[in-house]
Amino acid sequence: MKLICPECQAAMSVSSASLRPGTFKPSCKQCGKRFVLKVSSDTPPKVRVSKASPDRLDAQKRSVSTKATTTLASQRSAASREAMEATQADSVATQPRSSATGAHSV
Repeated sequence: MKLICPECQAAMSVSSASLRPGTFKPSCKQCGKRFVLKVSSDTPPKVRVSKASPDRLDAQKRSVSTKATTTLASQRSAASREAMEATQADSVATQPRSSATGAHSV
């Protein structure tokens, strides 16, 4: 079965036996754009190809980007906290100790 990319019109060949019913979002090997492939449960299957909704794809990209940004921010925060704790530990270790009795010499 031949499929045509709705973006760049590149032809793709797909085995009818490999198609199973459902909705899929493959990427075109020519232009890299994602498109929607709907396969019916009929015998032989009916196939419909359409452009992917940019809103849905953009939302997926934003979701992945937000997760990555959140992860990076939490990693930076943890590293900053560790560096601050190490600095505080160093300054405590290097401070002069006061006398244990608290007596002053005259």
